[in-house]
Amino acid sequence: GGPQTVWRPLDFGDQSLFPALDRPMNFSRALAHLGFIVVTLDARGTPERSKAFHDVIHRNWGQFEIADHAAALRQLGKSLSFIDLERVGVWGLSWGGQFAFRAMTQEPSLYKVGICEVPALDPYRMTLYEPYLGMPQQNSAAYAAADPFPLAAQLQGGLLLFGGLKDPFTPAGVVKISEQVIRLGKQHRMMSYPNAGHVATGRTGEYNMELKKCFLVEHLSTK
Repeated sequence: GGPQTVWRPLDFGDQSLFPALDRPMNFSRALAHLGFIVVTLDARGTPERSKAFHDVIHRNWGQFEIADHAAALRQLGKSLSFIDLERVGVWGLSWGGQFAFRAMTQEPSLYKVGICEVPALDPYRMTLYEPYLGMPQQNSAAYAAADPFPLAAQLQGGLLLFGGLKDPFTPAGVVKISEQVIRLGKQHRMMSYPNAGHVATGRTGEYNMELKKCFLVEHLSTK
């Protein structure tokens, strides 16, 4: 997620910020029932800790988030022998979708597959970046570092990319990154939901759950 959200569970209940994503069942729990080890992390730059922890990403987007996640997973892999670091997948929604893409391209040796759901890829199209990066006219270097499109050449693993056509924020970025990956000759999958916005609900939400599940099972399961 982005620097305005906390995703780590605070208890054993349902702490989802987007309850519609968890119908008809909690996706993380569903994956655990299939035999996956599910890890949820909040990297530096996320709220509800110290100001210094949050300020890490101020005018400094995309430099520490994936490094934090990758380091945590590698540490778990060293301490827990049943974790297979050769079969690691990552899933993210919105800004999390962008960071899933970053994980696939900034740490391609670790993340073998990635699911980018309605990814907020283009920092120049969304004013929500401005509280963290300032204005692009005054902070061109920060915006260039926050731009994930140049990372496409580093993509190695399996990518599932999708968005909702009613989403006012992300469809252009989804199409743009897909075309860029196509021009690079890198195989990937892309899905567009005609009747979905920034969150897939109802029958589309159920279809979306099944799509993500099947993709992870296909690429990461030993069965």
